[in-house]
Amino acid sequence: MAAKPLILAHVVSDNFKLIKTKEKLYDVNRRMLEENMDEACASEMIAEGAAIECTVGSIGSVGASCDKILESNVASGMSGEMCAGVSAATGSRRKDAAKTEAKCFLSSTLHAALTMLGEAAIVGDKLKCLPAYNDIENDLLGLIKPLFPNQSIKVYKFGSRICGVGSRDSDLDLFVDIGDTFKIYENRASKETLAKMQVVQKALKNHPKTWKCLVAVDKARVPILKIIHAPTSIECDINFSNSLGYVNTLLLEYIFSLQPVARLMCIYIKKWKHHIGFDKEISTYSMNLMVIFYLQTLDILPPFEKLFRNVDVENSLQVGPWLGSYQQLTLNDLNIKLVDFNKARTYVEEFFVYFSAFEYENMVVCPYFGVGIKKEKFDMLMPNRYTSYIKDNPDFGVEFKKPMIVQDPFQLNRNVTNGVTEFHLKVIKEFMAKSADIIAQTRN
Repeated sequence: MAAKPLILAHVVSDNFKLIKTKEKLYDVNRRMLEENMDEACASEMIAEGAAIECTVGSIGSVGASCDKILESNVASGMSGEMCAGVSAATGSRRKDAAKTEAKCFLSSTLHAALTMLGEAAIVGDKLKCLPAYNDIENDLLGLIKPLFPNQSIKVYKFGSRICGVGSRDSDLDLFVDIGDTFKIYENRASKETLAKMQVVQKALKNHPKTWKCLVAVDKARVPILKIIHAPTSIECDINFSNSLGYVNTLLLEYIFSLQPVARLMCIYIKKWKHHIGFDKEISTYSMNLMVIFYLQTLDILPPFEKLFRNVDVENSLQVGPWLGSYQQLTLNDLNIKLVDFNKARTYVEEFFVYFSAFEYENMVVCPYFGVGIKKEKFDMLMPNRYTSYIKDNPDFGVEFKKPMIVQDPFQLNRNVTNGVTEFHLKVIKEFMAKSADIIAQTRN
């Protein structure tokens, strides 16, 4: 009996060593920890950076094989406490490398950090307009146009690759407008949108030499087809109902051109998020908005409301009830000074301190106004386009019971951190506090 934990440890360890690239095993790790350990232990292990890379297809099988082995050992007389100990032992071996990597990233010298950011920014610039994107668009249009011969088809590229904070492993986000639907807003995808998606999904399956590894995520607020364009090896997320994603990307591009330090901070935070194993739990777009919000609180960037203030609504772009046009004011117009990019990591440290102590329980992170808004005052402060929409659609307002609320600047009823749980938020705050301490120690 005494040998069983050791055998289990080797089996689990060997399984993990065979798994490579793309998705984090964070979710499997977390489930195992939460099932077999108390929350304090789980939080400590995750906060230490316990993460290992894994393919999407392997997550379920590895988790299932671990569960079966655990069940077998429990049935043979091995206690749940012993199983938990084995899970902790295997996790502790994996966490050491991630912990070291994260600390090295955070504690690098200012020169090294700025050099890394400069190199990442160069990569981001190159990724904004790769010729491969035209190949993807042409292949997609060639596939879709015969399916809808009587409707206009247009492809819009957006997301981190296009706004300049992408990396080589970033997905390419695509909005496919079938039938001139750009200005139509759907809080959740309509039957018509889902039907279009199913037609395209079937066609993609019939062209395996060009499109590979198709996964349909049809239960999400914005359903997508996740697929790899084989000739370029670029992963694509294709949707048919989210033109606001394209509008958001244009706004980010404008903000990054206005105050380049914001882009460098977003690149740093994205890398930090990857190092701590939180690629899935909170989106890059959410963190971008949090960076912008923090700089708004310092009057380094304007509140988005100021950009929307004098827009001619009748002659502007509108997506459903949401205003999609804004003024592209200059720093001189805004009476804001250009910030030295060398201050990027100083602002990152302050960013971590600020959001590790933010009153998420009572406040909304509101880039629209550039200040935190008390939840009880939120609705009365919002512009008419929000209040009118909520009046007609009372079920689609901001859910104030959510642990963390970061408001989208266009779709004002959208909390971009809607999926963040209490447990996630607790761990994120711990990560931020520890990260700020590490940077401060390096600075001192």
